[in-house]
Amino acid sequence: MRSPKSQFVLFCLPLIVLVTGCSIKPQVSQAPTPKADTSITALANEEKRSTQRFPEATLFSMLAADLSRSRGDFVTAARLITEQAIALKDEPLFLEASWMTYEYDPQNLQYVLSSWHDNFPESDSQRAFIAQISIEQNSLNEAFDIALTIKDPAIASPFFQRIASITMNWRYEGKLQVITLFENARSERPDILGLDIGIALIRSTIDAETAVKELESLHKTNPDATNITLALTGILANNDQLQRAHEILEDSLDRRFNLDLATQQAKLSYYLESETDGLTHLIDNAEDTPVWYRDSAQWALERGFTDDANTLTEALARYNYFTEDATLLHGRLSLASGEFQDAIEYFSSLSRPDLRSQAVQYTVSEVNASDEYEQFADQLTSISRSNLDVEYAWVNHLNSISTIEQRLTRLELTHRLINSSASLEFLVNELRSSGMDLTADQMMLRFIEQNPTSAWTMNNLAYSWITRDIRLDEARTLLNEAVSLNPEDAATIDSLGWLEYKLGNVEAALPLIERANALETHPEIMYHLAIILRALGNDERYQELMDRLQQLFPNYPVLPL
Repeated sequence: MRSPKSQFVLFCLPLIVLVTGCSIKPQVSQAPTPKADTSITALANEEKRSTQRFPEATLFSMLAADLSRSRGDFVTAARLITEQAIALKDEPLFLEASWMTYEYDPQNLQYVLSSWHDNFPESDSQRAFIAQISIEQNSLNEAFDIALTIKDPAIASPFFQRIASITMNWRYEGKLQVITLFENARSERPDILGLDIGIALIRSTIDAETAVKELESLHKTNPDATNITLALTGILANNDQLQRAHEILEDSLDRRFNLDLATQQAKLSYYLESETDGLTHLIDNAEDTPVWYRDSAQWALERGFTDDANTLTEALARYNYFTEDATLLHGRLSLASGEFQDAIEYFSSLSRPDLRSQAVQYTVSEVNASDEYEQFADQLTSISRSNLDVEYAWVNHLNSISTIEQRLTRLELTHRLINSSASLEFLVNELRSSGMDLTADQMMLRFIEQNPTSAWTMNNLAYSWITRDIRLDEARTLLNEAVSLNPEDAATIDSLGWLEYKLGNVEAALPLIERANALETHPEIMYHLAIILRALGNDERYQELMDRLQQLFPNYPVLPL
């Protein structure tokens, strides 16, 4: 159980991302309630007649888009909003259409972006959208380069802070590299405060005192910059300086009201054990920010403030576009109160795949070891509509089961229900850790017979034989087939190279392991390459590679050669 102050760490720094990154997405107004005799087809037909008489008329199209959205048909809504954006040459509509298309109709995203660019060729908003997508897809270098081209520093700053917040979890050397990258970019764009804030955020995980001094200096010269105030108070709170953070926020709010600062202050008050109305007293200031309702409800729920979470969820449910987010929260609240069947009813009504996946994870984390495993597995499958979600969730749950026999029973049942390579992986790993290698081999062979294109299973089985120095000819056959199925998979190519080495074909092994190492930076591949270089007498490259291996993966267990 975390103490209240240690729990606060989970809030402060993520909030910096919340208020600077999530707000990039457009807020969607509440859709009107449709009349009983109104259909989208009728509205579309009426729109065609109206636009013939009044070419700029888009009222019916907007109503049709809102109706489609309220009924969960986001693909149609995205198309209609795109048509409106083109007809009106309205950039906020292009932004809304792009987000909805990205989430629900991604194959048409390029068309939306091209239309947007045709109408607004120098748009900072479009660059910001693409940078945000790059971050969501973990293409941080691309996001960094795009953010540097954004002319408005207020739009560019959030992306560097977001990249910095991700970098904070990296290894020490990686953090130093990003700090250097930010410092170089700052010389090119001194107007972007997000670069300075990003440097301080990353440095706070290395030297918090220096980071605080840097942010205090920035705060002194930019006292009304919300992102600086949030970063400074977040770092202070994470280092148990709650009262000092509270005083800075109070001073800033005395000068002007800001919802993000008020939210930070309200959350601080929970941990200062002071008189507080929690987050709910801010609802009247957030009528047009449903994202605030959603994220604040999640924060309150995850920290056990269920009354506040329920109030915020009810406020969120008023927005048709966020109905499913509210449903997910209602289900989580039911789980928190032990009402599992109510939660499953909420979760089963979800249509968005990402929310269904989350629902499965939340359910499994709350369900104790149960004798009704098959019943829960069926229910969870009906929620997620994705067997993969269920198997991962249940195997994570199995960590709480103490005996090997129980875990194996559950894993075998999961694999019978799901019969996928991922469920097989969990079962095989448990079998091997229990010394049941032959049983694991037989299960993998049977799975390959049933799924002859499962390159992953072929590689894992072959590599297990290589490490045990058995059935090496069969291992070669499996690996050649796996490479033909997945020619760019570094793990399989490494296995084939390692097989050649084990067979004494060191020179044949080298180009294979070199290729695997070029495809993926992985400690085991690097170690295999180092061993082969040493065997070939290339001591200089061997030492260089071992030094790099220790630098990148200091905890990797290197065996003496």
